[in-house]
This record gives sequence, C-alpha cells and structure tokens, in this order.
Amino acid sequence: ELRKFLNAVKSLDSRSVAALLQQRIEGSEWQRRPKALMVIEGLLKEGDDSVLGHFQKNVACIQAQLSSTQASLKEKARKLLELLYAKQFLSRSPRQHYW
Repeated sequence: ELRKFLNAVKSLDSRSVAALLQQRIEGSEWQRRPKALMVIEGLLKEGDDSVLGHFQKNVACIQAQLSSTQASLKEKARKLLELLYAKQFLSRSPRQHYW
C-alpha cells in the first residue's frame, strides 16, 4: 500500500508534498504523524532530493517527535533522523569534510 502511494506521489511536486507532510507531523492528531514519517522515509529511500532538502532544513519538526508519549512515534522519528543524518553525511563531497 505504501509502495503504491509512493509511486503516485512521484507525479506531484516534491516541495509541495514535503510541506504537506510537515503539516501532518506538526498537526494535533498524533495518529497521522507516524504515517507521515513513513512516507518521508520511503521518499528519502527512493532518493527524493527535494524532500531530503526540505527536512534537512526543517528537522526540528521531526526532532520534536522524540518527546512524544507514543513509543512507536518516537521510534519512527529516531529512525528517520538517523536516515536524514546519514544522507546528509553521504551527500557531502570529500572536500567538505574537516577531519
């Protein structure tokens, strides 16, 4: 079901999709947040650079989920943050590293 949705979303403007997903994450209904996080994870794994850029700039909305009382939401947020940070690290060229 998620795969079908991700395929359908490919035809839409990625920036708009990312903004709508952020609204879901910041919304008052906690039940929608894990679903939004799953969609973001799927889009990142498929290499959607617009979604990656959006959530690298707006990472605070995902970080805020770490303080949720819902364990499943916290876990999804933690995994998504790991993926975001890994993609950010891997997207740098060797000249950008300072070690």
